[in-house]
Amino acid sequence: MPAQTELQQSLLSAKKSALAKYRDLVVGRGGFFALLKFELITCLFGSMPGALGLLMRKIFFKKLLGKCGRGVVFGRGVVLRHPHKISIGSNVVIDDTLSSTRKAARRAASQSATTRSSAAARASSARAAASKSARTRTSARAASSSPNRR
Repeated sequence: MPAQTELQQSLLSAKKSALAKYRDLVVGRGGFFALLKFELITCLFGSMPGALGLLMRKIFFKKLLGKCGRGVVFGRGVVLRHPHKISIGSNVVIDDTLSSTRKAARRAASQSATTRSSAAARASSARAAASKSARTRTSARAASSSPNRR
């Protein structure tokens, strides 16, 4: 059996309460105040719709994160785990229902690669169609400019 990580050992420990295990898993740092702050902000503003929700997440999610640049937009349903370890640059848009776990990051990278390859295939098809169209126009011009023989 592979060695357990520190987090796994902490979660499987019989010495910790369920609340402490949850705090370690979700918030990532000790203290009841950190858990309370995280829960209040995510519960009140995490799924709030509309412009008011965008504004409230912009204001309050920054208080959870390690570093957060200017102009960051958080969509609805964004899930943050260990938010104090997350640094976000300026002018970043985090779309609705993003999860900040490694599994979700791998899935997003895979979908991004698929999207890029699909876009490349579409662009290649468009170039081929344009090339064919140009050849057809050139042939039509050549046929119309040649004298008709009877």
